[in-house]
Amino acid sequence: IVLCIGFTGGMLIIAAWWGVVADISGPYLATLFGLMNGLGVFGGAGSQFFAGAMVDHNTQVLGLAGRAAWDPVFPVYAAVACLGGIAWLMVNANRQVHSRTLP
Repeated sequence: IVLCIGFTGGMLIIAAWWGVVADISGPYLATLFGLMNGLGVFGGAGSQFFAGAMVDHNTQVLGLAGRAAWDPVFPVYAAVACLGGIAWLMVNANRQVHSRTLP
């Protein structure tokens, strides 16, 4: 249930997230969207390897099995999500990312 609530919260914020990006990027909207989606791929792909490596470590080194090997993964992902939320608190939607105007 906690994962469902967290996922719902993540989906509810998407409209505001893209809205802020549209506000701050100005004429470079497509470039910033592409950059964000491209960098997100690395995080998504890397997280799969991290989760697998952590479960392998928990199984082989710590001797955990089944759910006990997977449970420590979720607090790590929750902490990363919280850090992402804190980072968004530092975004100023009134300031654009470019300093010059196009002709």
